[in-house]
Amino acid sequence: MASDKTKGLTIEFEGDTSGLSASIKKINKDTASLTKELKSVDKALQFNPKNIELIAQKTSLLEDKMKSAREKVDLLTKSQDKMKQQFESGQIDKGQYDKFKKDLVVAESQLKTFTEQLEKHKKEVELNNTEFGKYKEVIKDSANEMRVADD
Repeated sequence: MASDKTKGLTIEFEGDTSGLSASIKKINKDTASLTKELKSVDKALQFNPKNIELIAQKTSLLEDKMKSAREKVDLLTKSQDKMKQQFESGQIDKGQYDKFKKDLVVAESQLKTFTEQLEKHKKEVELNNTEFGKYKEVIKDSANEMRVADD
C-alpha cells in the first residue's frame, strides 16, 4: 500500500524519522510473510486438524498478523494530522492525501478482519477442547462402568 504518492514523506514515529512509505512497506512485507506462513499451516491442518502444535502455530501467526495490522493502523493514525497539515499547506496534493486516507481505511478494515479471524479461531479451539472434554468424560464413565461390572 505504500506507493510513490507517500514516498519521501517523513513522519516521526516513536523517535524514528524514517519515511512513512518505508515504515508501511516493512509492515506490509511482515504481514505478507505471516500470511504465507499461515497458509502453509492451514494446509497442514487440513491433513491433521486436531494437531496441537499446528493449532498453536496458527494461533500465534494470527496474533502476529493482528499485531502487525494494529501497528500499521497506529502508524497511519499518528501520521494523519501531519498529512492533513501538509495537504492544507500545499506540500502534498489532493490525490496524495486521498490515497493516504484510503490506506488508513483499508488498514482499519484489515485489522478488523484479522481480529475476527483470530476470535473465530479461538472459538473453534475452545469448541474442540469442550468436545474433547466430553469424550474424555464418556470414556471415563465407560471405564468406571466396566470396573463395576467386573466386581
